[in-house]
Amino acid sequence: MTKGFTVIELIIIIVIIGILAVMVIPRMMDTGPINARESAELVAADIRRTQELALSGISSQSVIFTSGNGSYTAGGRTVALPAGVTIGTTTTITFNRQGVPSANPSFSVNVGGVTVTVIQNTGRVTLS
Repeated sequence: MTKGFTVIELIIIIVIIGILAVMVIPRMMDTGPINARESAELVAADIRRTQELALSGISSQSVIFTSGNGSYTAGGRTVALPAGVTIGTTTTITFNRQGVPSANPSFSVNVGGVTVTVIQNTGRVTLS
């Protein structure tokens, strides 16, 4: 009696692995929600950075968002978002030298479906 696999057993194993690969790989390739969340975190970090620039400088600093764009301007530099992620809101957030945003009750920016909110007076940045 020989030990090992027959050709038929090997073919069956390869077919099973192929079926599993066809079912799993498309789910692994959908990175849209991940890119949107990471982009919103990038926007939140840039808003905080712009606030810190305003606090450390002699002039106010702004973050400018334009709906439909894949980039925005923060503290005088343009930041590109990952492919497929766009800004859904047109607004400008300006921080004065005390770091206070010029907001009505608050600013909200839609970044690929994730909302970034800047609270008036405190400048606190949240994601939802």
